[in-house]
Amino acid sequence: MKKQRMVLLNPGPVNMTETIRQAQIGEDMCAKEQEFIDVLTEFRQKSLEVCKVDFSTHDSVLFSGSGTLCQEIAVVSLLPENKKVLMIENGTYSAKTTKILEVFKLPFILYKVDPTQNPDLEVIEQYLKENDDIGVVYLTHQETGTGLLNPIEKVGEIAHKYGAIVIADCISSYGLIPIDLSTGHVDVIFSGTQKGLYAPSGLSFVIAPKDLIEESANYPVRNYYSNLYGQYEGFKRRGEMRFTAPVQTVYASLQGLNELLEEGIENRYERTSSLYRYIQRKLKPYDFKEVIDDDKQGHVVVSIHYPDWFDFDFMKLHDYCYERGFTLFPAATGIPKTFRISAIGAIDESDIDDFFEIFEEFWTQEGYPKG
Repeated sequence: MKKQRMVLLNPGPVNMTETIRQAQIGEDMCAKEQEFIDVLTEFRQKSLEVCKVDFSTHDSVLFSGSGTLCQEIAVVSLLPENKKVLMIENGTYSAKTTKILEVFKLPFILYKVDPTQNPDLEVIEQYLKENDDIGVVYLTHQETGTGLLNPIEKVGEIAHKYGAIVIADCISSYGLIPIDLSTGHVDVIFSGTQKGLYAPSGLSFVIAPKDLIEESANYPVRNYYSNLYGQYEGFKRRGEMRFTAPVQTVYASLQGLNELLEEGIENRYERTSSLYRYIQRKLKPYDFKEVIDDDKQGHVVVSIHYPDWFDFDFMKLHDYCYERGFTLFPAATGIPKTFRISAIGAIDESDIDDFFEIFEEFWTQEGYPKG
C-alpha cells in the first residue's frame, strides 16, 4: 500500500491542511505594500493571542528563517553586557543553544542534565545564588528529540527572585501545548511556523515584553540581520520587516494561525495528546520501552528505544516506510537506539492505522519477535 500523500511522523515540518497549502498560492505581492503589512500585523497580533498577551505589553517580532534563527536571535540579542547565561541543557535542541553561545563567545554557565530528566529547581536556584551576574536563564520548553517537557514557569519564578529573565525555546510546544505569558513567569519565547501551526517552514518569531526589547537597544549589538531590536524597530516604525519577507510563507502561516485559534489551543492540545496515546496503544504489541517517563512528557512525540534483545535496523525500517508514504526520524538525543513517532500536524488515527499496517508488514517480513 502506498499513501496518496506522504504522512510525516517526524516532528517537523509536519503535514499541512489543504487550506494552509492553498494559502501559499496567494496573490503576488510586494512586501512593502500596506495590504501585506496588514497581513504581517495580523499575524503578529494573533501570535500573541496564542500566549494570552497582546500589543499593550508584548510584541511578536518576525524573521525570515526557521526556528533556529530565532533561537540564536533571542539569546544573542537579549544578553546584557557583563552578564552571563545560565544554560540549562537536557537534550539535542538545547545543546544547539550551547553551541550558539560558544560561537558568539558569550559568557555562560552550563547546567547539563540527563536528557531524560527535568532540571533540578534547587540546583537552578543555587546557581543563581552563587552567581549574581546571571542575567538570562535559558531552557527548552519541550525537547523535540524525546518529548521531554520542562517546567518553564517554575524556572521563571526562581529566576525572577534573582533578577534574571527566562528565555524558553517553544519551537515544538507553541500551538500544541498551552503557554500563558500573562502570568509574567516566562519573559521571552520563540517559535517557528513548521510545527504547531502546521504551516511551511521559513518564518519564525520572538515574543517578548516591549519594555525588554526596548531596553535591549542598550545592549551590545552582536549581529546585524538577526538583531532583535533592529527588527522590532522596523515593525514599530513601518509595520514591516527590515529585509525581504517570505510573502507566500506568511500567507500560509497566517492561515495556520487562524485555524489554530478557530480550533482552540486547549482543543488542539487534547487532540494531539489523544493521538499520542493512540500511538502508544498501537506500539504495545511490540513491547518497546519509551525513553521518557510519562509524567515528564509533553504528549506530543513518542520516543522509544530500539529493541536491545535482537538485531534491529532502524534505517531499514525507515526506508521501507518511506517507500510506502511514511516518514520516521531517529530520536535526536544522543541516546543510542531510539526513534520517534510524532503526533503533530494534520494527521489522524486513520493515518496511524495505515502506518502500523506497514509497520506490521515490515516486522513480519523481517521475522522480528513480539513481546
